[in-house]
Amino acid sequence: MAIDNIVTAATNFSPLLTTVGFGGIVGFLIGFVIKKLFKILAIVAGIFFAVLMYLEQQGMMNINWDKLNVAYHDVLYTVTNTITNSTVSRGIGGSHTAASSFLPVRITTMTDLGIPLTGSMATGFTIGIIKG
Repeated sequence: MAIDNIVTAATNFSPLLTTVGFGGIVGFLIGFVIKKLFKILAIVAGIFFAVLMYLEQQGMMNINWDKLNVAYHDVLYTVTNTITNSTVSRGIGGSHTAASSFLPVRITTMTDLGIPLTGSMATGFTIGIIKG
């Protein structure tokens, strides 16, 4: 009788454990790949600027560093404003009436799968970024 209760409890946790495991593995892989891609991008950008500086030093090119600096700051300003304005326009911290229409009929489904999946994926992503 006690063994039947243990088997029943194990089968009840099976979808939850599968969701947590899948989310953790996918999150880890995404974090690992993103960090590797950023490392490769940083190396390529560093080599590119080193070649530009070498060619300028040899007199083969003339680079207007002031104009490059202005362009860099303009791009950075645009990206910063885009990020800031998109979070404000989405209404973060605002009214919950629009979000309440998207809630599923059965809240337990969201808590059974959505929260463990999101949490394990975020944890896996963090570990993937650290280990990558």
